[in-house]
Amino acid sequence: MSTSTSMRPEALKAKSRITEYCKTEMTNSDSDESSPPSEHSVFHPEVKNYKYTTHVIRYLIDECNKADFEDQRRQIVEKMFNHLNKNPSILIYEPKFRNSVINKMKEFENHDNKRMDNYNKLKYNKIISLVRTTMHENVRNSVMRLEIYNHFDAINTILAKYEIWSKSTSLMKQIGELYNTLETIKNDPFYIDSNDTS
Repeated sequence: MSTSTSMRPEALKAKSRITEYCKTEMTNSDSDESSPPSEHSVFHPEVKNYKYTTHVIRYLIDECNKADFEDQRRQIVEKMFNHLNKNPSILIYEPKFRNSVINKMKEFENHDNKRMDNYNKLKYNKIISLVRTTMHENVRNSVMRLEIYNHFDAINTILAKYEIWSKSTSLMKQIGELYNTLETIKNDPFYIDSNDTS
């Protein structure tokens, strides 16, 4: 199953949930800002980052839904994960959102592994090599044969780039860091465990 088909409904759910967070924040922010912040107050220093992150994530989810192609969506998701690594407040306070992020990370890992397996099974380089050998044996016009070879070289170059892209090194790096971030935030005094919510 393609990541693109399963991403949009989940993205819409996440967007809806984040919108609810923002509504709650706006309601809470109407209170007297001069009052001293309590431990779980919305005026805790991390809340500023939290509010900023909700808007950034909402924007990126919108962009993701507008994107037509997987490579475009992956770039946006990478930005999202990068932002969460740098601004993990929402992951501390919102266990449901945190679980959605974890599920999305696993989905990308599984999707990438499956795609690389499929790519390796097809053995494109071997197929092109066989066709190239056939052309050498059967195309007797040297100029045309050289032109065909040049096209094969161009295809091999593109396939090499595709193989690098398929490994999603940059995205996987963000996912690896995000796993570390998720472990680190467990020590935060304001961390809300998913077991603590109804």
